[in-house]
Amino acid sequence: MIVLFVCTANIHRSALAEAMLASALRAAGRSDLRAASAGTIALQGLPASREASELARRRGLDLSGHRSRPLRRPHLLEAARVLVMESAHLSHVGSLAPEALPRTCLLSAYAPPGCRIRPGGDVPDAFDGDEEGLLRSHEVLRDCVDRLWSELSCRTMEAYVAAVESRLQARVGGGLSLSPADWSLLDAWWSDGVPLWIVLDCLEETIARTERRGDSGRMRRLSYCAPLVHERREAWRRSMVGEPPVRREEESPLGAAAQRLRDAAQALSGTGQAQAARAVEKALLEVEAMPRDEGPALQRLRLLELEDDLGTALRAAAGPHALASLSRMAEGELQPHAGRMTPEALQRTLALLVDRRLRDHYGIPPLAPE
Repeated sequence: MIVLFVCTANIHRSALAEAMLASALRAAGRSDLRAASAGTIALQGLPASREASELARRRGLDLSGHRSRPLRRPHLLEAARVLVMESAHLSHVGSLAPEALPRTCLLSAYAPPGCRIRPGGDVPDAFDGDEEGLLRSHEVLRDCVDRLWSELSCRTMEAYVAAVESRLQARVGGGLSLSPADWSLLDAWWSDGVPLWIVLDCLEETIARTERRGDSGRMRRLSYCAPLVHERREAWRRSMVGEPPVRREEESPLGAAAQRLRDAAQALSGTGQAQAARAVEKALLEVEAMPRDEGPALQRLRLLELEDDLGTALRAAAGPHALASLSRMAEGELQPHAGRMTPEALQRTLALLVDRRLRDHYGIPPLAPE
């Protein structure tokens, strides 16, 4: 099971969170969980920031081997849990892999009482030379990751029940205790393998809804959040099944991508779109020149990089008028979320949507589908 942390550049917040959880996993001897991280606009291969590395060293963590990586769709599909630092990152996850959203939430959902941010807030970033900001960010990350770890490490039903009861008491009232019906629900969820994080996320969301309606006094029993738990559990299950079809040995990702490009080039040539056809043919030559002795995972990463290059070529083929039209469509699609996104994340998401619409327009399927 992979727990993926996501921030913007993957050189500070998500890198530190990954190191914190990895340290806890090593101390507990857990091999069934793995921590990972990525950034929405990260460059490939950068080390963690100097300040973050030094602070990590002073706190007993090692970031010397960390290298940044841009968040890609395969990363989201393979992760069982995705924790993002800002609400803008949620939008980015949704644009890359909507099916991963049931497994995604803000890391601040795990902010405990006394934390320097509230649940639902953004984990603060810090910049070079901002020692105070770095310390604040580190404290928030530590508090949230510690609470996340306490829930991930839950291995008995007694701990499962205690975590839910503690959260319910903290949010609704200290004297509240679980009813027989609550126990029955928890027993059913535990037996059915419903992850603790789903139950706690649904509990928080249901309480927030009742508070917005001014009806918080009625949120006294778990049955109020049972429908949402069922909905999220089913969405989570659907997102975690669907293994890619087993390919014959000769059907490598490169072979499949080459065939898609051949079909697209032939179709484009038949419609007279010469410049787009040449861009696809150039991409086909690059695929055919890629090493065949590398593993499927590395081949897919190469194909994802080629998709970016192909997107640039297709933009040139489309021309400014078509690009302006596609950009307006993408902006309209993102308008409901634009206020929660940083300018950088908004522009990156707009570019991704335009590239996706361009590929659809020219009939070019993804080169590295999962």
